[in-house]
Amino acid sequence: MTLENRDILQVNATVIMGLLILLSLSSFVESGEKNSINRTPQEAASFLIIPFSLSALVIIMGSFSTTLEQKEIRGVRIYHKSSLALMLVGFLWIFILFFQVFLESL
Repeated sequence: MTLENRDILQVNATVIMGLLILLSLSSFVESGEKNSINRTPQEAASFLIIPFSLSALVIIMGSFSTTLEQKEIRGVRIYHKSSLALMLVGFLWIFILFFQVFLESL
């Protein structure tokens, strides 16, 4: 099973929309005191959008560029590999953030 460009764009769009909804809902929840521990997950979640949006931009730019399409490494286009790497970084960042929130709640 291989991921095509449209699949990568769909995953990126879904994650970005989910993060924006999460950040919107969390902005309405007011806590009594705002300290660095309460703000850390929201700030980290806002930076989570960066790798997914860069991944989507790489795919879009690569699909319009003829020079990037001609460069291949072992049969896989360079922009495709770069986009998958950025998406992996984003998912690892999500895992680390959830693990951090879980540890703080103990």
